[in-house]
Amino acid sequence: AVNLLPEKSSKVFKLSFFEGRSVPEIAETLNVSEKTIEYHLTRSFRKLRVYLKNYILSILAFLQLLLP
Repeated sequence: AVNLLPEKSSKVFKLSFFEGRSVPEIAETLNVSEKTIEYHLTRSFRKLRVYLKNYILSILAFLQLLLP
């Protein structure tokens, strides 16, 4: 699902959660403000929540088709 995010949001999300970097560290690395990093993280969480909710609902619907 992370790969479905816009490029910059995906990069910020990966640096934060896969590499464990802090907001100030990411801001310095990407040469942007901390507010920009916070924006991308918030955007990522919102989009991932929707993607994962839809994914889970699809799986549940599929499983209902398999059950008598």
